[in-house]
Order: sequence, then structure tokens, then C-alpha cells
Amino acid sequence: MKNTVKVVLWLAELSNELKNSLEDGKMKWGEILALSDNLFELKSVVPALSKMYGELKDATNEDQQLVLVEVSKKLDVDNDKAEEIVINAINLGMSLIKMIEAVKK
Repeated sequence: MKNTVKVVLWLAELSNELKNSLEDGKMKWGEILALSDNLFELKSVVPALSKMYGELKDATNEDQQLVLVEVSKKLDVDNDKAEEIVINAINLGMSLIKMIEAVKK
């Protein structure tokens, strides 16, 4: 489940950076740099993204709990918030996989 955790954490960090950038409607240099740092990581996230589907397909309840615990710990949020983040990130990740496959055709 390490690939799933990597994708979920990357998407959560990117979402947080976007939220911070859009709060006041202005992009500050620090916000642009934070976003660009996160986007530079995309190249290392894409391989994990392609492996995430296989992990999720074969995931047990214990695997799912490990993802929740890891995300909760790394993002310092409670279990309910971690579950919301994981569900949204997985949905977004699966959409990204479909989009990448559509563009490849």
C-alpha cells in the first residue's frame, strides 16, 4: 500500500497548497514556489499512481486501515478526516489514471 499512501499524501499536500494559494485570490511568490515544489514531485508520483490501482484491487481491510493510520499520522489529522482525505484522493488518483490512459491513446 506504499504507492497508495504516496499518492494520497502528494494529492493532500497539493490540495493544501492550492487552498492556501486561492484563499485571498492572489498568488504570492512563496505560494508559487510551494506549488512548483509539489508539482516537481509529480514525476516520482506517476509510477506510484499506476501501481495504486493494483494495490487497491487486492487491498484487505487491514491494508485500508494501514493507509488510514499512515495518512492520519503524516498529516496530523483524526481518523475521520484521514478517511475523507483518502477517499477523495483515491477518487482523484483513479481519475488521473484514466486521464493519462486516454491521452496515451
